[in-house]
Amino acid sequence: MRVYLAGEREAYDLHTGEAAEWFQVVKRRLFSYYYHGFQDNNRPTHHVTHAREAGLDLFLDSGAFTAFSQGAEIQVDDYAAYIHQTADWWSVMSCLDAIGDAEGSYNNLKALESNGCKVAPVFHCREDARWLVKYLDEGYDYILLGGMVPESTRWLHEWLDWLWGDYLTHPDGTPRVKVHGFGLTDQFLMFRYPWYSVDSSSWLMTGIFGSCVFNRPEGLRKIVFSENSPDAKKWTSWHY
Repeated sequence: MRVYLAGEREAYDLHTGEAAEWFQVVKRRLFSYYYHGFQDNNRPTHHVTHAREAGLDLFLDSGAFTAFSQGAEIQVDDYAAYIHQTADWWSVMSCLDAIGDAEGSYNNLKALESNGCKVAPVFHCREDARWLVKYLDEGYDYILLGGMVPESTRWLHEWLDWLWGDYLTHPDGTPRVKVHGFGLTDQFLMFRYPWYSVDSSSWLMTGIFGSCVFNRPEGLRKIVFSENSPDAKKWTSWHY
């Protein structure tokens, strides 16, 4: 499974110019077009150029959901122009999905392909499965699953069991295509299914909210250090 680190953090020390310690061990990063192109006149930010120069495996997310939540709209032609400018930088590029509109996402996919952009389709939680079947029938070999962040782990467990069981795996349990999970951080869900790749910003958010992750014999364990963290107020949580 390939894990792409999402979120914003400086790769180089602003005072010394040396590569940050975390950046020296990272293999893969995910960048959102909304933050790393759309907001800067379609120019890649220094975060992207640093990662490219370091030879990292890079994933381009359209940032459509972020734009939607901010009341902005990304135009297909603008996204296509950015892709043409940077296409050889990315291992995979997401389609410009239309939030809440599966048909709109499909139409954007076809418009980008007509413009010479090789992008992967996005299928969202709670969309009609016929769109997923359509992508499979049309021969797409890399499908991105989105819309999972707001959902509960219990709901995702049931939905993903159905999705993988009925559509995404062969009878022997092997995946039919490569599948990416946007914003998938729950370890149970990460290791229950044969994902090809996932991404998350939890590597940053864990520290921001006063916790550290330790590799214990029983697996990764998040320990809360800040008494201001909501987890520290739970008797069942692991805290210092």
